[in-house]
Amino acid sequence: MKLATLTLAGLLTLAVAAAAQASITLQVTNHGLVSSSSVTISHDNHSSNTHMGNFHLSISGYPGDFYAYCIDLDQTLGTGTSTWNVTTDLSQLDAGMSGCQLNALYGLFELLDDSWTLYGLQHNSKQDLLMPVSMTQQTVTEAAAVQLMVWEIAYDFNGHDASTIDLNSGAYAFSGSGVNSNVVNRFNTLKTDLFNSGHVCPPTPTAVPSPAAVFAGFGLIGGALLRRTRKPRA
Repeated sequence: MKLATLTLAGLLTLAVAAAAQASITLQVTNHGLVSSSSVTISHDNHSSNTHMGNFHLSISGYPGDFYAYCIDLDQTLGTGTSTWNVTTDLSQLDAGMSGCQLNALYGLFELLDDSWTLYGLQHNSKQDLLMPVSMTQQTVTEAAAVQLMVWEIAYDFNGHDASTIDLNSGAYAFSGSGVNSNVVNRFNTLKTDLFNSGHVCPPTPTAVPSPAAVFAGFGLIGGALLRRTRKPRA
């Protein structure tokens, strides 16, 4: 994917500034969702219907348009211009992701396009977005699959087990007309590629005692039993 030189240069300037200052603020205009489709979200025995897709953004002082995905499932983002805090430290996002989840999130966007750089966008410390460095609007299928994967990584993924990235189970389940067979197929491809790419943490090894330790334990137990069963001297 080719990016306009001027836009890329402006975003690189933004990246340097964000890295140097830890966070900066920008005037961001949300023009609404594009490539959107409907989805039903089930959580804590409650279901709600919403739309998923790309947020179409523009930033004061920077040329070109940008497209973002949502992190925060509990907030509604309205259209219009507002002040956003921009940070390169995604651990500050409200989803409270672990290091392994963040690795997976970075890995996801690296798989999609190596020109995408992630920033955290926070408005009132409650509404979170990711801002990819790209001017390309995704298709409806791609936008739905990527958005669902972002939510699964942020809210259901334990950092290493592929079974915890599942649209139908976990803390959050996703269904509805927007979760059609094409979207599910793309979602599953992203999931497979993510695990094959090495961007997830390995499972935590289970501590197994050595044979010597086991036999030593048996010896201690046997000694205790002998002491208990030994008759007292007359």
